[in-house]
Amino acid sequence: MTLPLVDVSGLEFSRPTGFRLNVEHLFVSPHEVVGVVGPNGAGKSTLLQIVAGIERPDAGEILIRDLPLAGFTRLEIARIIGYLPQEVSSVYPYTVYELVMHGRYPHLAPWQRPGPRDRTAVENALTQTDMNRFADRRMDELSGGEFRRALLASVLAQEPELLFLDEPVSGLDIHHATGFIRLLTELAHRGVGVLFVTHNLNLASLFCDRLMLLSEGTIFASGPPNEVLTISHLGRAYGNATLTVSHPETGAPMVLPRRDQ
Repeated sequence: MTLPLVDVSGLEFSRPTGFRLNVEHLFVSPHEVVGVVGPNGAGKSTLLQIVAGIERPDAGEILIRDLPLAGFTRLEIARIIGYLPQEVSSVYPYTVYELVMHGRYPHLAPWQRPGPRDRTAVENALTQTDMNRFADRRMDELSGGEFRRALLASVLAQEPELLFLDEPVSGLDIHHATGFIRLLTELAHRGVGVLFVTHNLNLASLFCDRLMLLSEGTIFASGPPNEVLTISHLGRAYGNATLTVSHPETGAPMVLPRRDQ
């Protein structure tokens, strides 16, 4: 049996506002793309921050390659986990190339200059996100979608074993959004484990190996998309606002809004 890259059990977290997160079990294995879906306020971003080591849980165990996350230094975590938050309001006025090169810092010794491998990783990340033609442009000169793709490229340049991405295709057009999710599946085929939060149920259904449906701080449905995106589960999470149809090419469940709800 393949050892999970991340294995979470008995997770508990609370905020003074009264929000509570309770996750009995979560894991991501190599070669796997796992999507976390659910309504606003369900706890998706908080869950991602906890497993990425950004937030500290009140209880529970988080193992990275079978070792406690708490035992890793921040630099060690950065070599293993590529994390992209949902919102990055601003960055220094780097060029796109400079920003993406910052993704290589976990692999460089103090004061070490980037070498050929680092430059190759940056160039590959720029190509994968269709940002190579913007390499010399300043970040504050980009459109919203271009800005997001540059951030994605900086995470890919880390060459992590695990990708934790919060709404990675938010703000992207359908061409770039679909292309990026396809890229995640290609990285998974090479052994990377991917865990990403998304509100795009249909892209998640088409490209994820497993989904976790989160509502009110609890994962109440987990498994292949056709087992998670059912009318019953969607009704519990979103109310009676949705219906499902089958994708004409793959048969995967597609979620549509009801017109009269």
